[in-house]
Amino acid sequence: MLFIRRGPLLPVPLQLVASLLVGLSLSLAAFWQFEQGRSPFGREAWVPLLFQVLFVTPAVLYVGLVFPDWSWLYLIEPRRLPFGIITISVVGTAIAELAGYLAGWALLKARHRRELTAGLAFGTLALGIAMLLLRERLGHAGTYAEYALGQAVPIAERKLSWALSIIGGGTLIGLVLAIRFLIEQGEREREG
Repeated sequence: MLFIRRGPLLPVPLQLVASLLVGLSLSLAAFWQFEQGRSPFGREAWVPLLFQVLFVTPAVLYVGLVFPDWSWLYLIEPRRLPFGIITISVVGTAIAELAGYLAGWALLKARHRRELTAGLAFGTLALGIAMLLLRERLGHAGTYAEYALGQAVPIAERKLSWALSIIGGGTLIGLVLAIRFLIEQGEREREG
């Protein structure tokens, strides 16, 4: 299926939601530390920060600069957007991830792990449904004008497909490693 193959890299409107979910996931992975009263800005904060800087920021910059029309789901012609929109997109994804991370921390501090898990599951389901509904836009590559005229080609016929596969796969691996690191840190602290 299209949305499974792509990994966590999405066009800007959907990436904002995905970044929020990543923040929630990372806070859930650090649940033991947060339930013990740790500050969200302790050493655990390096994990979401590094994930954003090493994986999300380069991915959003690359796709936004090389494939700007797809980045905006062909909803608006990128040339009509203000100068610096890519920078705003990067900052927006960072804010969304931080918001998810802090919201997760607040829920865990209040001992609402079940609510955090349910919210994360609901958000992931909603994102999956949105991607399913937008599969026509996600599955084509071209310019805004080509898409509007019905001339955009299937994504597999352009380098966008392999670029997203590489970037999405790398980002997914980075997310799995970040979550695993936070869980292992919590387990070590619990044992020690």
